[in-house]
Formats: sequence, structure tokens, C-alpha cells
Amino acid sequence: VTVDLPQAVKISSAKEAKIVLNADVEKTIDGVDVVTNPVVGASKATIMAAVASNYATKVFSVKSVN
Repeated sequence: VTVDLPQAVKISSAKEAKIVLNADVEKTIDGVDVVTNPVVGASKATIMAAVASNYATKVFSVKSVN
């Protein structure tokens, strides 16, 4: 998972850095019919790939950086 921050974060022992993320777990199943496909596994590679892609690109967003 890669999350782009809205600004650079300087890490030092002099100041605490804090990154707060939102996680919208519902977005994991965007485009997946969970009634027809209640289980995602290796036997359903296309659905498994869609869920993995959703997790990597849609689930996390930056709430704040300071």
C-alpha cells in the first residue's frame, strides 16, 4: 500500500510526527458481488485480484499530517 502525503514530514527526535489515516474497509469490495461471491480465494483469481487492487488503491486515505 502506498499513500501520498499532502506535505513532507520531517522525522526528528526533537518533535513528534503524526500521520493519521482513514480506512474505508467497505471499499475493499467495490465492484464485487458479495452475494454471488461470499468467499474470495485462490479459486476465484479475478475477484481476488480486484479485492487486492481495491485494498491497495482505495481503502486508505490521509486524514492529517503534523
